[in-house]
Amino acid sequence: MTVYEIERLKFRRQYVLTSFSVDCPFLYNEYAVNEKLHLYTHIDLVVTVKEEDTRKLILLGDIFDYDNSGFGNQEILNDLIKWDFKNLLTIIARYCGRFVLICCYNGKITVVHDAAASRKVYYYIHNGEVCLASQSHLVAKILDLPRTQNKERLKYYESPDFLRLTGSDICNYTMYDNLYQLLPNHYLDLSDSNAIRYWPDQVIEPRPYDEVAAQCAVMIRGYMDSISRRYPVMLPVTAGKDSRILLCSTKPFTSRIYYYLNFEKKLNRGSQDVSIPQKLFPSLNLTHHLVNPYCDIDPDFKKIYFENDPYASAEYLPIIYNYYLNFSNKVNLPGIFINIIEDVFGSSNSLTGEKLASILHLDSYEYAVNYYSKWLNECSDACKKSNLNILNLYYWEERNANWATHLQIDKDIAQEDIIPYNSRLLIQTMLRADVTTRQKPYFLFHREIIRNLWPEALQQPFSMPVSRKMLRFTQTLGLMKPAKALYYSFLFQPLRTINYYRRHRTSSAETS
Repeated sequence: MTVYEIERLKFRRQYVLTSFSVDCPFLYNEYAVNEKLHLYTHIDLVVTVKEEDTRKLILLGDIFDYDNSGFGNQEILNDLIKWDFKNLLTIIARYCGRFVLICCYNGKITVVHDAAASRKVYYYIHNGEVCLASQSHLVAKILDLPRTQNKERLKYYESPDFLRLTGSDICNYTMYDNLYQLLPNHYLDLSDSNAIRYWPDQVIEPRPYDEVAAQCAVMIRGYMDSISRRYPVMLPVTAGKDSRILLCSTKPFTSRIYYYLNFEKKLNRGSQDVSIPQKLFPSLNLTHHLVNPYCDIDPDFKKIYFENDPYASAEYLPIIYNYYLNFSNKVNLPGIFINIIEDVFGSSNSLTGEKLASILHLDSYEYAVNYYSKWLNECSDACKKSNLNILNLYYWEERNANWATHLQIDKDIAQEDIIPYNSRLLIQTMLRADVTTRQKPYFLFHREIIRNLWPEALQQPFSMPVSRKMLRFTQTLGLMKPAKALYYSFLFQPLRTINYYRRHRTSSAETS
């Protein structure tokens, strides 16, 4: 690799916003947000600016409109700047993308990001100084921050759980003191250094699932059309329902899409994620490319990869390098985030902070239990008023904002990821369909979206793990409720069940 190529990989596609000048550790463009704040953006990060009177909007990344698929970032900002900040928060719900929006209204600075927080905001505000960035280790590098000395948090960062969660954080904490992540459904007010919740803010009115599916089909197709008009794209398609929906949304413009699957070592030709798409695609007159993601990794690339993030995933490094080597000109469209609408975590009855932590097998970390207890108290009333299952919100703000979107930061070195489902309006609309149609084992709502988009794509089944087959069988016997309880306790959360059994066996022995 040339010297320039190596330099270009350093903190690629990242940004830094500070109240002081810094020796920026990457190739950058510089912008003045106001007379005090400096913005440094990597040369490969898309930046769009709109100023009007006493207002300024700076968009980092991309934003897409399903209803006006030909609109670019500038056209969308031209509309957004007409609104005051409160209304702007409502308006941006209709857009999809991966972005951070810096809003300067009459000298007041607020920062908001996309619905999934896939373009990250990490903030360090101390003694009147501000440092924001898209990566926690980037802030730590600039400010020379040591790892936290908090024993509880170190316990997590030095545990197998940290590796299990591919190096992601818990809650809004990081491994550095006074450095936090801005979680979804919050904006950051720099005037008083507060992260402020702005959603949920309205009642999610139930509607017939077929009606909701028709509305969502229009939005998904519009987002996919908009993204593929602006960029050459690649769409990973497995045997799952989520990628099937995205595949179906491209029916009017299949020539723009590169459909593929990384043929990872855990797969073989008989794997459902391989065999089902390979049967389906010829019937749709399409090609499903099996990509071998393994090759020798350039030592310079590997060195910069771990310098950007010392805790980056070694497991995904070969795949990320292959994206860089062969697909760096394409935007990748993963099918994550839609899982928020499913009944992923089971019943929301009698929740506590410890129960929320145990869902992710994190109940041994006191700071996580305390955070979730506080989060539960803050969100319970809002969820009740909005008719929102609090576990859907938990998946959104904890599981998705930390583990699910964390890998995108490491992948920025290779190519851009944009999540087509990453729209608050889309997710909020999906949640209007009855939960029984959105959950396993049949996913009736997902099938109805496909029927609206490309019904022929239903001729092949979705992937069906043994656990889901058990649910289907027990439903036919009228035993769905106890079967789901068994599924969630013994299959989805095995460690939780084993620990629960051990604790109660011990207590029983002591009392007998």
